[in-house]
Amino acid sequence: MKRSMAWIMTAAVVMTAAPVSAADFSSEADAEVSAETAEVNEENNLTDANMGEDSSDSIDITMDNENNTDHQEVTIENNTEDSDDAESTFSDGKEATAQDTDNEGFTDNGNMTAEELAEAFATGDANVEDDAPWSGVDSLPAGTYENVTANLYVPGAQNKILGVNAYLNNPADPTGMSGVFGTPTEPMYNEASMVVNENGKITLTIELKNQVFELLQVKDGKNIHVKEVERSDTWAYDNVDKVDMGDGTFKGRITKIVFELDDFSGLYTLGDCVEFGIILYDEQNPDKDVKWYVPLNLAVDFEEQKPDVNISNKAFFNDDARVGIAARGRDMDKVVADIHEVTSGEEFDKVDTFMKENCAEQPNYKLYYFSLNRTDGKDISESKLKYSFFKSVFHEINNNSAQVYQWQGNSLSEMKNEGNTTREYWNGQDGDIWEAVTIYEGLKFGYVIICDKNSNVKCQRTFTDESTGISAIYHGFNNSDNCNENMLTTNTEFVVRKNDVSNPDELKQMILELGQSSFKQLKIEDSYRLALYRRSGDSKTLGAQKNITYTDILFPKNLVENQNIYKVVYDRDAKQYVSVEKMEIVEEGENIKVNAVDTTLSNGNQFKQMQLYYSAIDENYVGSRSKSQCQFFVFVGEGAAADKPSVPTSAFTYDATEKVVVPESKYYTVEGTSSAKLPGSYKVTVTLKDGYAWKDGTTDPIEFTWNIKALQTKKPVAVSGLAYNGKNQTGVKAGKGYNLAGTYTAKNVGSYKAKVLLAEGYEWSDGTTDPLTLTWSINKAGQTVKTKVTTKNYTFTSLKKKAASFMIGAFGQGTISYKVVKAPSKASKYITVDKKGKVTVKKGAKIGTYVVRVSAAGNSNYKAATKDVTVKVTKLTQKITAKVSKKNVKASSIKKKAVSFNIGAKAKTSVSYKVVKAPSKASKYISVSKSGKVTMKKKAPKGTYEIRVTAKANGTYNAATKTIKVVVK
Repeated sequence: MKRSMAWIMTAAVVMTAAPVSAADFSSEADAEVSAETAEVNEENNLTDANMGEDSSDSIDITMDNENNTDHQEVTIENNTEDSDDAESTFSDGKEATAQDTDNEGFTDNGNMTAEELAEAFATGDANVEDDAPWSGVDSLPAGTYENVTANLYVPGAQNKILGVNAYLNNPADPTGMSGVFGTPTEPMYNEASMVVNENGKITLTIELKNQVFELLQVKDGKNIHVKEVERSDTWAYDNVDKVDMGDGTFKGRITKIVFELDDFSGLYTLGDCVEFGIILYDEQNPDKDVKWYVPLNLAVDFEEQKPDVNISNKAFFNDDARVGIAARGRDMDKVVADIHEVTSGEEFDKVDTFMKENCAEQPNYKLYYFSLNRTDGKDISESKLKYSFFKSVFHEINNNSAQVYQWQGNSLSEMKNEGNTTREYWNGQDGDIWEAVTIYEGLKFGYVIICDKNSNVKCQRTFTDESTGISAIYHGFNNSDNCNENMLTTNTEFVVRKNDVSNPDELKQMILELGQSSFKQLKIEDSYRLALYRRSGDSKTLGAQKNITYTDILFPKNLVENQNIYKVVYDRDAKQYVSVEKMEIVEEGENIKVNAVDTTLSNGNQFKQMQLYYSAIDENYVGSRSKSQCQFFVFVGEGAAADKPSVPTSAFTYDATEKVVVPESKYYTVEGTSSAKLPGSYKVTVTLKDGYAWKDGTTDPIEFTWNIKALQTKKPVAVSGLAYNGKNQTGVKAGKGYNLAGTYTAKNVGSYKAKVLLAEGYEWSDGTTDPLTLTWSINKAGQTVKTKVTTKNYTFTSLKKKAASFMIGAFGQGTISYKVVKAPSKASKYITVDKKGKVTVKKGAKIGTYVVRVSAAGNSNYKAATKDVTVKVTKLTQKITAKVSKKNVKASSIKKKAVSFNIGAKAKTSVSYKVVKAPSKASKYISVSKSGKVTMKKKAPKGTYEIRVTAKANGTYNAATKTIKVVVK
């Protein structure tokens, strides 16, 4: 459900009478304002329910008059029974005085600039240390912990606009929309809850009370996890804080978070966070990104939850003044109070002037000052106080007619009654009864006013109808049950109904005859029936005595559109108008203000005015003497000829912007689709409203069709030929104009399907728009089997007496297996391989080549593969030696005669000789005998001659050769 801007603005107006921030207090003691929030815990509320006889056994009461004889101090340990009916909520402070609307507080956040907002928040220095209260412990006992101090906030160092910590669980905001007027720059105390289970698992729950500074997204951080979130059912702007929940519903800001913490360190930083400050939104520039993307901190004060931390209650009373304070916090034995009546001075003069100006008669009131300090010199903020203010029912101003207000510089805020407690409970005078009220802030000092109700302190409240944005501002006094702040808060209803106008021609004629309109031709536009009334009671009428109530109505300008507003009285039985009155209007920001009930009327006529308004929404209401009459507002415009809307002559092309072909107008209605963003064909029918005509004199409806063309993109195709490589691979590539879903990237072998969905505003290049399903695959990769041994050689002689073995050491994908696949003839029995890859060559293995095949079976991502390991059993190698390896012969020495020499070759086997090389056509000039004698014949040509010596192979040795060179020079 969307919260309209009118609702937001109204919330600001409602809260203009709320308390101002502590920084605005002025004190005759010039004391510093504390940062703590004053709230009375439910378990410590001093109501009748926990003050009975059963409570006496759990209270340790001591008296201490050492410091001040006028004050009695009472200490109560944390074992007091809880009260079932105690209340711990703050007074919302929304009703104060009529003149508060003119104070310097924020009354129209729509006109605030970012600089003004920053100034409103800038109570600190971005360079100062983070002051969020936190502490760490090693552990805490298992159990449930209430009243835990925990704060979720934007650190000041990250806060580029405000420069100080901004706490999302602090309800204060400059408009008062969240219920407390101020700034969320102070931490909150004792408002979270926590569960520690037997395994040390920590679950912490915190509520985010600020409605202006919103949290839209939060993610896990280091040692902190988001377990659960709750969201509001309302939002401010569709384009900013409206969240699609994925099930057809929508929600707004996050209102509660349940965290899981991994440790008790106390300070945690969250992951991706998105925040939104409503009052920074610019409706004139809606496309501007006003979100913040700032990581949040969670600060938790674990130490104060330790069993040995000294947290207790303490009460301070001034018997002469018959007022007191009860507080709860740390080290209360070191806390002292000053409570006394103020009868003179600057602050008294301010209060006295205010009361005289804002009361209907001479006021009967008392002003009291209170302050709290510590005796050990530490700041009172270290006690983290939450406390209530008390007054005796035997106070000089009797309880039955007294109200308690907190004075905050320039205004009053009524304080919520927390219930009564007996004086006997506080070990005081028998029969004395004390009434407890909540103090708004955890202040070190402040002023409280006790006032007689008959003094009629002014109050006002604004009520807003969210659907129309229409508001009613009621002005009255706290003088009776018919008009006091509690009644306005809990028992008052504001209803707005838009209705058709009966007998419009009669009403137009009546207005023209009375001369109340400058228009020559009238058009009855809208009628609004509204009533501000009590939910209970027969009269239903708000009001008081002595002509002191009146009501203003605020109509948003966009509803009025330069029309006149008339207040009419209509008789339902006679079916005719009794009276019509043109209203005087006053512009106020984005609204038009009219006065609904005027104080110049007699008291009886004021009541009748209110009754006639209520009668307009309830035909069975009989509170008015004119039982068939009712009163409501009518908007009347000028009847005129309208311009025909232009018809588009060509199609638009999608560009992600809204196309508007027929603007809104008061002259006609539009059926069909007059604005669109997505491609398509749309039909529109424009029909004149009753009483209007087109400027060309015609009145027929206009019908036409208009189009938005889609952008085109090519259909993608699946990638082929992919093989496993151990990395993610893309089977369908991203492109412009479409989005990918399904499985379009993968790592392992397999077949996959990717979904291809057109992006907004696109169609395929063939004109179709159906989604695509593309199948693609990753094939198995080939593999190479690796072995530590590839070839192994043995001589047959080494195997004559014993076998030999070695490990192949194979590596591959899938199961590895081994097999002998080759052996010399009739020699396969001489080699084996086991399943671990151990190869054994047996004794006496034959000469030849053996082959062992290694197989890797492969797996889901790799193909099977093999590798052969060769084992060779060989003969011995022999070497040929020769007396002459090279012979140089001079050409002159063989010119006349031949020359011969003996090679003298030796080897393990017999040798043979052969001439293998000679210069061209010179082979006949050299010869070698079987014994190795070489003869160089007469006139042998110059050059190099070669003789090969060959040692024959046998069963033991391989053959060998040696080349002998003869060089003729």
